[in-house]
Amino acid sequence: MSWAPWVDFVQGTAANKYAEMPGANAAEWHVSVNHMTEGDLWAQSEAFPGEFKKNDLTQMSKASVGEENTIFGCPPTGFTILRAVPCDGCEVLNGKSKTVPGRQLYAARTTGSLVVALVDITDSTKGAEAQALSAFAFGVEQAIASGI
Repeated sequence: MSWAPWVDFVQGTAANKYAEMPGANAAEWHVSVNHMTEGDLWAQSEAFPGEFKKNDLTQMSKASVGEENTIFGCPPTGFTILRAVPCDGCEVLNGKSKTVPGRQLYAARTTGSLVVALVDITDSTKGAEAQALSAFAFGVEQAIASGI
C-alpha cells in the first residue's frame, strides 16, 4: 500500500480547512504518516523539514492517546511538547519548535497510523496556533472516516 496519497489527503484537508478560517495567518503545512507502534516512516510530504527518531514517534503516538507521558519530559530534539488536546474524533499532541519561530508540531493517531504535521505559521499567534490545531484535527478525523 502506498501511503503518499494519505499524506496528500491529510495535508490538503487540514491546510484547506485552516485557510478557510477567518483571520488565519499564512502557513506552510508538512505531513508524515508513520507506523503507530513501531515508529517506521511510511510516507511524508516533499521537503518535510524535520526528522524524528523511531522512539520519538512511538512516544508521540502513545502520548497522543494518553498511554504514556514521557514525551513531555524528553521531547524530540529541538521541540517542546505542550499538551494532548482532546478533539471531536481524536486527540492531538501539540508542541512547538525551540529553534524555528512559528513552527508547530501536531501528532495524532488514526485507526492504524500516526500522523505528524509540522506547520510553519507566519506571524504566529495563539489564535492562529489554535486554528491550525483545529484544522489538523479535522484532517485526521476525515482520514479516520475515510479508513486510514
